[in-house]
Amino acid sequence: MLRFYAFLLASVMLFAVYANDMTGFIALEYGGAQSSYQIKNVKHVDVNNISSTEAEMIVQSKDGTSHPNVRTLIFTNSIFYTVKFVNDDDTVLQISELSEGETPQYTGVTPTKQATAEYTYTFAGWTPAISAVTGAQTYTATYNSVKKQYEIIFQNEDGTVLQRTNVAYGVTPQYTGETPTKEATTEYTYTFAGWTPTISPVTGAQTYTATFNSVKNQYEIIFQNEDGTVLQRSNFAYGVTPVYSGETPIKPATAEFTYTFAGWTPTISPVTGAQTYTATYNSVKKQYEIIFKNEDGTELQRSNFAYGETPVYSGPTPTKEATAEYTYTFAGWTPAITAVTGSQTYTATFNAVKKQYEIIFQNEDGTELQRSNFAYGVTPVYSGETPVKPATSEYTYTFSGWTPAITAVTGAQTYTATFNAVKKQYEIIFKNEDGTVLQRSNFAYGVTPVYSGATPTKEATAEFTYTFAGWTPAITAVTGSQIYTATYNSVKKQYEIIFQNEDLIELQRSNFAYGVTPVYSGETPTKEATAEFTYTFAGWTPTISPVTGAQTYTATYNAVKKQYEIIFQNEDGTELQRSNFAYGVTPVYSGETPTKEATAEYTYTFAGWTPTISPVTGSQTYTATFNANKKRYILMAKPQENVMGVVTGSGTYEYGTQVVVTVTPKFGYDFDKWDND
Repeated sequence: MLRFYAFLLASVMLFAVYANDMTGFIALEYGGAQSSYQIKNVKHVDVNNISSTEAEMIVQSKDGTSHPNVRTLIFTNSIFYTVKFVNDDDTVLQISELSEGETPQYTGVTPTKQATAEYTYTFAGWTPAISAVTGAQTYTATYNSVKKQYEIIFQNEDGTVLQRTNVAYGVTPQYTGETPTKEATTEYTYTFAGWTPTISPVTGAQTYTATFNSVKNQYEIIFQNEDGTVLQRSNFAYGVTPVYSGETPIKPATAEFTYTFAGWTPTISPVTGAQTYTATYNSVKKQYEIIFKNEDGTELQRSNFAYGETPVYSGPTPTKEATAEYTYTFAGWTPAITAVTGSQTYTATFNAVKKQYEIIFQNEDGTELQRSNFAYGVTPVYSGETPVKPATSEYTYTFSGWTPAITAVTGAQTYTATFNAVKKQYEIIFKNEDGTVLQRSNFAYGVTPVYSGATPTKEATAEFTYTFAGWTPAITAVTGSQIYTATYNSVKKQYEIIFQNEDLIELQRSNFAYGVTPVYSGETPTKEATAEFTYTFAGWTPTISPVTGAQTYTATYNAVKKQYEIIFQNEDGTELQRSNFAYGVTPVYSGETPTKEATAEYTYTFAGWTPTISPVTGSQTYTATFNANKKRYILMAKPQENVMGVVTGSGTYEYGTQVVVTVTPKFGYDFDKWDND
């Protein structure tokens, strides 16, 4: 009796050869060339735990009759070959044992090839083309390559995006927009100088920033004379201190003054804009020679006096020798002395005086006013100051003549002054608050003054407007000279204050008094969130300050990167990680590598995530994907003793493979059963 042993081994986990045998038994039936053999006493194996449970059954024929819980393996003499599917880096994707003439099928996950900086790859098929099995064969995955595109940004110096395009790897980008510009400042103008970094063939995303050459601004500086005559017109660079290179400015002398150049107004300073400088002068009064002579031409005094000054003779009083008929008294100078306008000679003049009598002029109270000698026959003349009588509060007195009436001299005589009484007039001045005289009038004692001019005004300031409030002191009847000054009521100016949002939409328009700090009383300004940012109100620009004029305040915001929920889950929907990532950040899975439970047919290896992980633009769920790897089992079949016969068909087989085992007993032996150890 020929006894054989069959050994069923698994490299990872021990499962049944067929998936649908999980609750049944395995029966091995001899099916070699000697078709008259029948298998008896077949040993059955529980595929759930590969126990040694045994049962007896009789297989009556090989006609394919089904038996409950029995899977029949038919062993033939077919030849099997190894067929491999490999990636283009020789990674084995699938390996199978196929019989001759069978057409291979790849059942794994579509092969992939990692992208490079230059290319992305899509699966194109297998090489060589798949055909019926004639021997061992390896099929290699092939790919179509697609040039990668990268975003190339051209931006201005201030970060403003000028052009945003996608350009293929290796191509040199070209900027096709308008030439970048930079706004001139007071000090500089700018011309486009090129890009930084230097433009080069694309190897990845790149931002090129415009650069500029700066040129100092030139401003026209004018030097002019005091009369507006342009002396020099030149251009000087910003920050340079201008230099006047012309002849020293001059101003023609007048009859009164000579002039010397004193400098420029305003004071010369470094250039910040166009400027006109005007020559200024120091003035020196001219001096003229003034000569005083006696009537006979004798020089009495020679002196210099300044223009406009009244010359003074400081020598002894000029005299003229008396004759038998006359005595002479100094009468003054000819021409009459006036303020200096040029050189001048003054000649002494004399009065001829006949014999004199003492004539006295006295005031009403007896005070002597003049004691003089007058020639006989001459009508006396009072040459003193006009007699006066002290005024009272109510009256002033004006000289009305002499008593007795003056007559030609016949001897010594005393004349007494007489007066007319006149109601006193007082000067009443009305002035504005700044001292400007508005009205100057005389009013009689006891009269109440009246202001007859236009209502006084006071110019408004940034802070106040003013209305006339009356006079200080209060107007009363005249008792003396008086100055009345205008007074004003001040009213705080109101200015329009506008609060607007960043998009210039008006939020509040109110009037606030000068010096008051404006208050925004509306709802807190808001700015609509974008996919990338949320915004919180940060305040106003410019900073709110006490009112000095109309003003617009614009809301400003702080930008906060948006956070999005990113979920990583297993293929069966089990959540593995739930995290928040900021917009634009590439999410990172930090948990343990996802796993998928093996089946009788497959083991699984983690292949990545779907969709492909990319920078955050919103909430996203990534699901683990797996590569399925067919399980392989080892089948070893041999006779109990080598002398009993030969068994072929031992080997390693994928799950589900139909195994062919050939039994050839030696003469004298017969097949008994299979033992599964």
